[in-house]
Amino acid sequence: MDFGPYIDLDTLLFRAVAFLLAVTLHGCWMALFSRWLGDRTAGEQGRLSLNPGKHLDPLGTVMVLFGPYGWNRPVPVHPDHFGKSAKGKLALWALSGPLLHLVLALLFGWLFLELPVAAGGGSWAGALFKGILHYCYIVNVMLFLLNLLPIYPLNGWKLLRHLAGERAAAYLDKYEKWGLLVLIALLALPAGQRLLEMLFQLVNQWLMKGYSV
Repeated sequence: MDFGPYIDLDTLLFRAVAFLLAVTLHGCWMALFSRWLGDRTAGEQGRLSLNPGKHLDPLGTVMVLFGPYGWNRPVPVHPDHFGKSAKGKLALWALSGPLLHLVLALLFGWLFLELPVAAGGGSWAGALFKGILHYCYIVNVMLFLLNLLPIYPLNGWKLLRHLAGERAAAYLDKYEKWGLLVLIALLALPAGQRLLEMLFQLVNQWLMKGYSV
């Protein structure tokens, strides 16, 4: 599957719908999973919801203009509510976000390749559905990759921040404010986009080999 050009208005609808779905499922899942682990903070703040408005970050959503990626509002979590093995549970919680996107990518990729309407069909509805499935796959692969990066406000940062020792965590806190600028540069500048596309192609090749088994 092709990654697609950047700032392409012809694919903006597909990317926006796919991103909206992915971000909503991500936020709701993270809130639900933290509740299972013992922390109800996210649920109490309304994040245990399939309402996209609860999860969208304005700037993170605008980044969809530059490609099939962006970020959601950070999901609040208090590891001290996890009880015993709090660090291990936090690691599991943080990794569950990227893993959700990997599962969704596998699902949407399979639907794109296997459903008759996705394989062809000349109607506008068929073309619309095919485009949405295509970008649901692409967006979820990209969010899988992004959420592994240790950059604020992504899941990888949360994992690094909470698993670090006190001195290291205090050091990281000083640079948290720069994380958003680094992330914007990664998503908006050509060099960052080329890097992300290269990573996407590696994961895409791996997944396509799995479908051919």
